[in-house]
Amino acid sequence: MATIRQKGSALLCVLATVAFCCASNAAQQSAAEIARAVSPLMGTSWYGVYFLGEQKCGFARITIQRGKVGEEDVYTCRMLMDVDVRMGKLTQKIVVNQARHYNLTGELTGLESSTTSALGKVVVRGEVKGNKLLLRSTTAGHTSTSEVPAPNESLNAVLAGQRLVRQGKLGETLEFEVYEPSLGKTVAVSSKLLRFEQRLIGGIKTRIGVVQSSYKGLGMKTTEYVTAEGELLETVVGNMFTLRMEPEKVARDVGLAFDAIRASTIPIDERLGDRRRIVSLKLRLSGIPGKEALINDARQSYEPGGEGRAAEHMVTLKMAQAPKDRPTLPLKLGPGEEEVARFLEPSALAQSDAPEIIKTARGIVGDSTDPFEAAAKVLRWVHQNVEKKYMAAMSNALGVLKRMEGDCSEHTALFVALCRAAGIPARQVVGIGYSDEIKAFGYHAWAEVYVGRWVAMDPTWGENLVDATHLKFGAGGAESLGAVAGLFGSLKIKVIEVER
Repeated sequence: MATIRQKGSALLCVLATVAFCCASNAAQQSAAEIARAVSPLMGTSWYGVYFLGEQKCGFARITIQRGKVGEEDVYTCRMLMDVDVRMGKLTQKIVVNQARHYNLTGELTGLESSTTSALGKVVVRGEVKGNKLLLRSTTAGHTSTSEVPAPNESLNAVLAGQRLVRQGKLGETLEFEVYEPSLGKTVAVSSKLLRFEQRLIGGIKTRIGVVQSSYKGLGMKTTEYVTAEGELLETVVGNMFTLRMEPEKVARDVGLAFDAIRASTIPIDERLGDRRRIVSLKLRLSGIPGKEALINDARQSYEPGGEGRAAEHMVTLKMAQAPKDRPTLPLKLGPGEEEVARFLEPSALAQSDAPEIIKTARGIVGDSTDPFEAAAKVLRWVHQNVEKKYMAAMSNALGVLKRMEGDCSEHTALFVALCRAAGIPARQVVGIGYSDEIKAFGYHAWAEVYVGRWVAMDPTWGENLVDATHLKFGAGGAESLGAVAGLFGSLKIKVIEVER
């Protein structure tokens, strides 16, 4: 079974340190005030990275320093994260490097981000010019440029935990904003002081604050443990990774990779058999942290329970259906379809403007004018030509086209980009699907194409219309990965009713 496995480990690695590099909407401070506040945080801290809080799988390094970028004096926040992922018999590595530069009054001036994985390196550089953030992305040898509104991001947010803990008002909230290059978008963040705890640090009882940060639109939460000086002792990302402060030698001593396949498996108490014969499936779910993951659409409908992970929710799933009345290519999107148009645009990971992608899409689609039939041709080509192979990578379409191998995320990335190049709006979906081979559900990625309405298709499993065991938790671009991050280790499934 091809599982999503959170490649995602790269994405979540970046999100794990967003609390250090996001921007507060609070009033700006003077350069002198910022200098006094940042002073205790200058230098380098090392962290062990633990999967589900127990299995060590990598290390991280966070550095805050003062220096120059060109002729400008800046504060630079750097993050390195190195994680090992076991995929079957193979161990693969994902390395994330990120740097953000702020001038002495705290405003963001630029950033650099790179993710290195089995599909090569994804590099994004950004520079703030006036009210714009100018971006240059290079992936699999393809470079693209773009500009977005400059985020309201400042160094003040590096001090957010410090400020919340020092003020000591339980329930107080600070609002944040950050441009996240791995997502290609600005993310709004809200940090809240939950409580205080006592910890022994160097044999001395120390009061620390527990701060929870929520990432709007991602379904993601982190919990940070912060001293009054602002030092980050530990952060828990979703329900998946924990960064724990350690001496450098201890942090870098990584004995194991986390088993992504095992972690992606969700057992059930009965076999469902051939999933393609299932017309309707009713499940009871628990272990879901928030109701934002409960998505209702043409294929799935919820009867939500209460709040929190203990709540039980009923969901009924059906096989996807193709619309009878479909538009023709090229699509003409009308009023009310403005949001659809963005899923025709290229991105750093879905390089639908790359000549190789365009040429391949044209060769597959030919003179088809029915968008669903054209998407089915793309699906069949991807399913038949991309070798099924587990891969821990920051999936990108051009990288997959060059290697022609990967698991569900790679199949989906290439399918989405080829569809967009053919003029068909397409987006990634993340959730779970059933495999009778392992007698369980597993985290999985597939796609939706817009052919008058959104229709779910699975290029990995070769399904023009996905079966009734596909349960969606998120859809869109790379940001959709956050939707399943909080489910690892907690999601439980009970089969209530099966119609074959």
